[in-house]
Amino acid sequence: MGGCFTPTYPESLTCSDESTCPPGQGCEGLTNQCKPECANGTCELNLDARAVRFESVDREPLADVTLHITSIPGDLTAKTDAQGVASVKHLAPSTVLELLLEFVQLDPPTGGLFSTRYLGPSITNKPLSFDIPVVEFRWLAQVATDCGIFPTLEDALYTPGTANPNGYFIRRATIIGEVFDLDGTPATLTRSQIKVLNDGWTNFHANPDDTDTAPAFVCMLKVNPTTGTYVGTTDEQTPDGRFVMFRVRNGKDLPIGFAQAQITGYPEGVVVLRSAGDIGVVRMQKGVEAPTLPSSSFAAHVLPLMHQLGCPGCHQPGQPGYEMSQLRGGLKADYSGSAEDVRAVLMADSESCTTMNPSRVCLQMPDASLFYTKPRLETGGQPDHLGVAFPPNSTVLAVILGWITSGAKP
Repeated sequence: MGGCFTPTYPESLTCSDESTCPPGQGCEGLTNQCKPECANGTCELNLDARAVRFESVDREPLADVTLHITSIPGDLTAKTDAQGVASVKHLAPSTVLELLLEFVQLDPPTGGLFSTRYLGPSITNKPLSFDIPVVEFRWLAQVATDCGIFPTLEDALYTPGTANPNGYFIRRATIIGEVFDLDGTPATLTRSQIKVLNDGWTNFHANPDDTDTAPAFVCMLKVNPTTGTYVGTTDEQTPDGRFVMFRVRNGKDLPIGFAQAQITGYPEGVVVLRSAGDIGVVRMQKGVEAPTLPSSSFAAHVLPLMHQLGCPGCHQPGQPGYEMSQLRGGLKADYSGSAEDVRAVLMADSESCTTMNPSRVCLQMPDASLFYTKPRLETGGQPDHLGVAFPPNSTVLAVILGWITSGAKP
């Protein structure tokens, strides 16, 4: 396809016949201008992602998994078929694939908790196909039992005295890793090698600074040849290149953030944790670059979302969102102008942001930014934003926080 397109969300991206790109050029955001981004004038590409059970050595496919591409505003979704494949069409070249995978778990019921997070390779100039390991909570609880964290599977599954999933897995996050040598064979790993950096905090096994009653715990995985699955082991080492780190936190003792798994001699394994109980899966292989942090631009990703939500209607002169806003950097909250003007309003006074007096955008403390916190609806609380509010795990807030975290680019 050689046409430029204007992204519209949440609808799939479409090519326009009104403008064409010369060979060797591609498309650029909202302006319908062509830039040398994609080979042969290709402006949209397709993705086939296959969901497979993480515990299965033979990569057993998993049907009826809902795949969310959370790095695209509007929550683009697809569901896996009987072969475990979810197909997504009309993706822009250079799209970063921050993925959320969810499926119904009834044994026990998980109530929407324990989603798998995965950061896939960027879409380049050709169709993309790859496997995404998906984690089942019951298997994760069995691993925690195998590793000696809990005496029985029942103890691992449930909060004591209830039928609710065990809070051990909810109050922090879990990182699961696949590690390969240069030739693609599983790496031999030792527990002491494994660290996970997460927004100002280094997680590792037996960290003396982690004084929680249930600190970070690393469990090695090995192949059970009888069942063809990966199981937990109390061994310090595994030849099978798999590990689980339970109870991952960030510098504020929260289960969210940009998590970076680190093993000496291997590229980082990276994943974005967005919510309590998230299970982040990382893949690390010598000689293969790690995926990059999803990087949003204001003009292409954030402003279209603001228009979709109707923000400029309230945030303009004469309307409550403008008239009731405080001056910050000499500017009120007017979101009715051009992308350049609206970003200037958001960035005003951003360098002097403090915890007690946050700015609309705080580059040093992204999660303190008013642009992120004002429309955030805390559980059981009242919205601090007239007209619309979003739960902490919403895609809208993920887009806003991702944009700020990656530098609030124009």
